[in-house]
Amino acid sequence: MLLVNVSLSLSFSPSIYAIITNSHNKPTSPQFAGCINRRTFDSIANKDDYGLLTGQKDNEACIELCGNKKYVYSYYHEQSSKCYCSKISGDYVEPDQIENGCDNLGNCNPCQAIVTFLQSPLNFTSCSTSHLTGEAFLEFKSDNLDQCLSICSTDVYDTEVVGFQSSFDKKQNKWEWKCSCFSGKNQGSIPIISSNKNVKSKKVNKCGKDSVWRYQVPNSIY
Repeated sequence: MLLVNVSLSLSFSPSIYAIITNSHNKPTSPQFAGCINRRTFDSIANKDDYGLLTGQKDNEACIELCGNKKYVYSYYHEQSSKCYCSKISGDYVEPDQIENGCDNLGNCNPCQAIVTFLQSPLNFTSCSTSHLTGEAFLEFKSDNLDQCLSICSTDVYDTEVVGFQSSFDKKQNKWEWKCSCFSGKNQGSIPIISSNKNVKSKKVNKCGKDSVWRYQVPNSIY
């Protein structure tokens, strides 16, 4: 495994996962990128003059608007019907601002705002309490989700699966984004939870701090 330091309920509908083409001619699509509270949403939406803040009827409409205008992230707060589109990767939420959603499938609570990465080269599958199976061939601290997925999915690496996690660094005493790239059969799978009542197993975690968010290449069987 290579270690490097790089400094560089709301739900999705399949109908809005239309394929977009990025500058490298790779297919991309909108994918889950976290749940945040109203205060964090307002802070991000009011932070710069390059974003777009509008009212939209639902998350699908927000994603469609932001995607059509070539923004990088969309943020939708259901209770206020507010939609924020951001072109700046630096507007992505800090790892300590992430909150648990309502499940491990990328759904947020109605009082939260759901974040979507609009140009993802990989598809989000689910979240896990445990580290993904196998050994990552590349791990690094990432500034944001798009940096993580972009580096792992570059043509230099044969990546099938990526793990993205808000992890607490005890030495640095702060939360950081951790990115792991996996390649090969059975690498990067979510650990199987035993159905044996006599065997203690971890509960499936909601997508939040410490959980591993799993992304895989489209049509991958891993």
